[in-house]
Amino acid sequence: MGKKWDKKRSKPIKIPSDPECKIHREQHILPTITNLQSSDQETKSTAVTSILKLILDTKSRKLLLREKLVTLICEKFLTDSNLNNKADGWGILKSLAQEDDAGFCVHLFRQGMLSAIETEINSLSQTNENPDPAAAPQKEICWSIILSITGILALLSNSRREIAEAIAQHSIFTQFLFTNICSQTPDESHEEVKYQALTCLMYLTKDNSALSQKIFEKDAWFQALTAVKDSDKPLALLASGILHNIFTSFDLSRSLMLPEGANDASLIPVLVRFMEQSTNVPTIRCQFSNPDKVSQLALQITGSIASRVQQTTDRELKPSKKRPCPIDEDVELEGTDLSEESDIDEIHADMKMIIEDTSSTDHKSTSTPERILESLARVAVPKVLQVILSAGRDVTPTTKYALSTLNQIALAISTTDIFSNNVMELQKSWVVTAQNIWTDLISPALQSDTTDVVYASKVVDLALSLLHSARKPIQIKNGDEQKFIKLCEASSDRMLSHITKGHNSEKEDDELLDLGVKCIGVLGSLASKPASIELNSEVVSYLIKHLNLPRPELRAETVETLHQIFEIYADNTYCDDGASFWSAGVFDALDKMQGEFKHITKAIDPRKFPTLRQRARQAQLKLSPFLKAKLKGRASKPNIQS
Repeated sequence: MGKKWDKKRSKPIKIPSDPECKIHREQHILPTITNLQSSDQETKSTAVTSILKLILDTKSRKLLLREKLVTLICEKFLTDSNLNNKADGWGILKSLAQEDDAGFCVHLFRQGMLSAIETEINSLSQTNENPDPAAAPQKEICWSIILSITGILALLSNSRREIAEAIAQHSIFTQFLFTNICSQTPDESHEEVKYQALTCLMYLTKDNSALSQKIFEKDAWFQALTAVKDSDKPLALLASGILHNIFTSFDLSRSLMLPEGANDASLIPVLVRFMEQSTNVPTIRCQFSNPDKVSQLALQITGSIASRVQQTTDRELKPSKKRPCPIDEDVELEGTDLSEESDIDEIHADMKMIIEDTSSTDHKSTSTPERILESLARVAVPKVLQVILSAGRDVTPTTKYALSTLNQIALAISTTDIFSNNVMELQKSWVVTAQNIWTDLISPALQSDTTDVVYASKVVDLALSLLHSARKPIQIKNGDEQKFIKLCEASSDRMLSHITKGHNSEKEDDELLDLGVKCIGVLGSLASKPASIELNSEVVSYLIKHLNLPRPELRAETVETLHQIFEIYADNTYCDDGASFWSAGVFDALDKMQGEFKHITKAIDPRKFPTLRQRARQAQLKLSPFLKAKLKGRASKPNIQS
């Protein structure tokens, strides 16, 4: 729980050096602080109103904190026997936490705020349990204090992971939150308490399997969340977020422990309702009372549901989705893990057991992951796409959230090849859906020539996911490949410009997830079988430019280019007739760069950039065997012309 409120030795308050701040302090801040300590209740109440207004102004708020307002509130207001003063104190603390940054919440936590909240909760319980009718006015003031406390707990939970874990470890807080959620009082202020309590629980249950399973095991709590989720109130969105966190805490292999229908698929129809920005917005003032925030939260939870399905099968997909590089069987490849095949077999066996266990009572029924995928593809995707298209040419934060959600769903759909035959219809329908998304969204976005790098990156992410998830080639519009090439060139120029200015990145992800690297991935997918020889030649000609002049500054692009060429020409029956691989100079470019690429790989610090170094090392190890295999294949086919 931590220490009680820390009463540190008083230090002199420094007077601001800025003349304007000095005048503002003397005219507004100091008189208000003085009145706040007045013994006259009316003067004190007026000061509280002034304080709440001043907190909304950043400069005034900083000056108030400088005058040790928090210490004054905690020592004089929170311990006051007068409930009105106590309620004012908690209201001021909540307002400060709401308007200031997360660092303020961290400060409150370190000074022992949780102990102060625990003491107040125990005091509130005694007041609310008083059956005397004369205590009714006091109970109403208690609701004001409860509202402030739940708001502070929610803000603390969202400020830092360690604080959320500290709150979750103590049952008094969880019990307090659920007591308010289960309250049947219809008053609007009480609804706001429920909203804050649900918000807090959504933060607390995220990545906290212990608390999530504790809630699930307490039937009254789990049923209360389910009832809120099934209601038509705005609270249903937050309840869905909590339930998703609970479902995530259970492995898919343990899904039989959950009641029938208690899975993420049941949340998707609810989430879709809240993707409409004009409806289902709470009238109360809170973090998610903004229409955009409501839509973004619904999209974020939907994307998280898709990611959960995708992540459970990610290990299976990595080996199964890649075509083998054509390597001469007589050539030994350094660093090959011979145990990989047996590991893959074990993984598939495990997944088979999961699916069979889930559907053991009915062989014709679908497993939990399949039901979730079906709901994502048929219910969520049309609405998410509508959110993006309804924005027209405007690129809003909600548009970016929706793009991310579509991308996560497409990645999840790409895992359907490990499931049963029940998803065959889903795979067929997704081919049509993926094509429609490309036609209605990807191509127009490419034509817009946007300068928003974040938006462009999300569009490229989605394009790559669509190409991987569709079981048939996507028909691109004429010129789409050139737009990806231009995006890649712009990304390369921007990176070189940053390096020239001394802004070299120290983060691995800045290189591996750079827009240019992603564009090369899309181009490689477009040029792979069964692309036309014309499209293949156009893309490969561009990729070869990266290899003819490999630059250490663009090492991630070089690494990705090599991997894509291995993918494109992995099939010896494709484009090996002289029209592409040999006549385009692919072999010569690869052969010429072997020495230079070895130096590039060696220069990548494996401690700072482990993943990039690993991918570069993989490409280096494949390069020589790849070229030998191609020479051997050419010798066996005399008709191939260079």
